[in-house]
Amino acid sequence: PPYWGLRDYGVDPVIWGGDPGCEHSWEGVGLAHHPGQVKQTITDQKVEVGQNAGSGQFCTKCSAWLGQLGLEPTPELYVQHLVEIFREVRRVLRDDGTVWLNIGDSYAGSMKGIGTNGEAYAGPKQATNKGSVGITPYKPDWSNTTLKPKDLVGIPWMLAFALRADGWWLRSDIIWAKGLSFCKSYSGTVMPESVTDRPTKSHEYVFLLTKSKSYYYDQEAIREDIASGPSDIKKMIEKKDRIGGKTLTADDSLYKANKETHIGQKRAVGNPSGRNVRSVWAINPENYSEAHFAVYPTKLIEPMILAGTSPKACGVCGAPYARIVELGEVISEGGGYERHKGNPNKLTGGKIKTVMEQHEHKMLGFRPTCDHSDDSGSC
Repeated sequence: PPYWGLRDYGVDPVIWGGDPGCEHSWEGVGLAHHPGQVKQTITDQKVEVGQNAGSGQFCTKCSAWLGQLGLEPTPELYVQHLVEIFREVRRVLRDDGTVWLNIGDSYAGSMKGIGTNGEAYAGPKQATNKGSVGITPYKPDWSNTTLKPKDLVGIPWMLAFALRADGWWLRSDIIWAKGLSFCKSYSGTVMPESVTDRPTKSHEYVFLLTKSKSYYYDQEAIREDIASGPSDIKKMIEKKDRIGGKTLTADDSLYKANKETHIGQKRAVGNPSGRNVRSVWAINPENYSEAHFAVYPTKLIEPMILAGTSPKACGVCGAPYARIVELGEVISEGGGYERHKGNPNKLTGGKIKTVMEQHEHKMLGFRPTCDHSDDSGSC
């Protein structure tokens, strides 16, 4: 959705809330989020899309708000409007469907202005873009909010908690890392900021939301290749089967701990088909030559589509086809233990430990998840 307080997208304002039967009487236009600044010029349309729009108008009779989504005067009202929108999303979403919601955060204005005359003030801004500064004879009123100048608003989690309270299942918070620090292999591409008293913002959130506790999610479609990490090289001196291909002699106690913790052993690192995708995605933004303000990198969207949709669907009811996975031989179930007699899902050896069997996965195709036999549909 449009981020809070970012820009005017040039669309007609909408009436939110209030009394549908009210003959509205609108008060004056609220203070602009970024007064005086033009963000971008779209030359082929000969128009300027900027940040000069006011924060809407309230009805003096029923308190309805007239304005664009994203230009609300407070983050609470912005979140309230998004919850209303996602109620409609939930209404039309299949019971087994998923929603992948990308949202970035904002900062409350610093009030520093751009000069020394005390008349220039910054409004709320999207944290992953350059700071936006404008000039206005009015100082924003923070008396009706807990936000202080320079505060991180926390919009992603405000929205996530509000959607969860409204009935959504909040399944995962994914970090879209546009850039990383202290990582020599990947630095990324991040919009620079002029701040000197906090780190440069380089991430946004993607929330995985579902309509029910059971839903379609193709884990196998987005598995990653297994790669050795620091634990294979630095943390363990093991007896055999290290991923790096070398073998060293170790004392029995260390080897026993190694077997039980599954650290560094080639046979116990997981599914040979690949590891489960993690919750931090390091993906660079992509360039786009057309007039569009919310272009996603292809690599960011691909795993969402692959995990959330099936290559086949029922032509009658639209139910997605499920992947058929055959479990091969057990690769490892944890050394030094035997299966517990009273519970085959436990291992025992002085202690009781949950079985963590590692199987090779073989993909055999797809099967219907409904009672029909029509695979002419598509997801």
